[in-house]
Amino acid sequence: MMELTKSLIPTFFIFFIYSCGGGGGGGGSDLIPAQATPPQNPAPTVALSLSFAQVGINENALITYSTTNASTCEASGAWSGSKGTSGSEQFNSLEAGSFTFILSCTGSGGTAEASTVLQVEKYPDGINLRGAPLIFPGSSNIRVAMNGNGRVLAVSRINEMQQSFLQVYEWDTDKWLQKGADISKDYAINSIQISEDGLKIAFVSAQPYSYQWDGVEWKQTGEIIKAAENISMSGDGGTIAIGYPEGQNGDRTGSVEIYQWSDQAGWSLKGDAVALVTSACNYLGCNGKGAYFGGALDLNHNGSALIVGAMSAAHETPESCDQENIDGGCPSGAVSIFDFKDEAWQQRGNNLFGVIWNGGFGANVGISSDGNRISASGRHPNMGFSDGITPYLPDVNWMVVLDWKIESNLGGWVSAMERTSATTLGHAMEMSSNGEKIFISNKILDYTIPNGSLNTNGVILIVSPSLNQSIGDIVGDDANKKIGRTLTSNFMGTIMATSGEDFVNVYTVVL
Repeated sequence: MMELTKSLIPTFFIFFIYSCGGGGGGGGSDLIPAQATPPQNPAPTVALSLSFAQVGINENALITYSTTNASTCEASGAWSGSKGTSGSEQFNSLEAGSFTFILSCTGSGGTAEASTVLQVEKYPDGINLRGAPLIFPGSSNIRVAMNGNGRVLAVSRINEMQQSFLQVYEWDTDKWLQKGADISKDYAINSIQISEDGLKIAFVSAQPYSYQWDGVEWKQTGEIIKAAENISMSGDGGTIAIGYPEGQNGDRTGSVEIYQWSDQAGWSLKGDAVALVTSACNYLGCNGKGAYFGGALDLNHNGSALIVGAMSAAHETPESCDQENIDGGCPSGAVSIFDFKDEAWQQRGNNLFGVIWNGGFGANVGISSDGNRISASGRHPNMGFSDGITPYLPDVNWMVVLDWKIESNLGGWVSAMERTSATTLGHAMEMSSNGEKIFISNKILDYTIPNGSLNTNGVILIVSPSLNQSIGDIVGDDANKKIGRTLTSNFMGTIMATSGEDFVNVYTVVL
């Protein structure tokens, strides 16, 4: 018997027209093949966005655009010319107004268009409150941080119930509105930073934490389980530096660790920790012991440069100080600058020392966005009152502003302005990221005459390095007590925020 085998035979559907002949003719058929529908080219899409919806005059907004299925793009409105199918560019205006950006892109599937609007605001001349003060009755330990365009403000505090938390506010036309829910912590927040785009926050509450805005709420993105005191975040939000001024063994030697963020690994160490390297000894020991290195620190925009203060460091040449210990030492304080090169942190130039005995130089530090300008000031640790009437020696030191000029004949760090009077010391200090404005505060009102004023409502000086002088001040009063406890500013220094006894004030500064 023959064995039958099954096979799969493809089936074809054939459409045909059968026609019958007449008049005794034979029948026949014609097969007409189906006509395939040609594929249609996909339509292009265009996405267009701004880093900020509002900026001030001469402040930058980043325009970012991307497309699909497009081959050419043309800009119109507030910008013009041919554009690539993806990219970004900066925009700023010397005039206030509403600016519409339009991008029209064409591909084989047609044309698509997108637009977005930027509001450019003119700040009033002078120093003016921006919105109503944020009042927090019964609060303490109020700290502030501001993003690059000055429209996102982070405020941490301890309330009257001794609860510690952080709130973020966003500028909305003429007032500050809270953005997202409170971020609560068990311990006081000692240091707070916010990225230039206002979407990332880093702070220390016994240990470092980081949060990011997801469009709806603040979400924790990481933590570093290690006791810390200070933190700095790079402007792009990708790097944080963490200060441990008390030292690993409580000897106040101090060190700083730097971490970088990746979506896969979270925060991971970026190079080895940095520490003060000095040949000097002080009254607490040698080789940096007791220097309090990491008590102040600041990262530049992309996290490639770092300045660190060591307010108790001993001067390497104590004879340069205004006075010496009986053992010949001088705990004047110092600052050090580091660059990340060849996958390691390398010190740039020498340590920079103060010259006032116990002056706390390095208690406040700042570095510009490009890493080539630094500022530093001191803070006397013994500010207070002996008998309730006569103040101790006030916070006496000076502020310096230096530029990196290695290409010059001088080499290294050179003065960008005359240092301020030794009677002018910053309780707090903030340098704008562009390095063009510095805000420095004092606890006593009369900052030019030591022991000359019992008014402790405070004062904030506004200094212009390019003009080599103070260009204005903000004086505390009964409604603004203890102004200048902490300071922060936007990239340009045209918006500044400060905390006081139970308030936060924001000012526009056009001088």
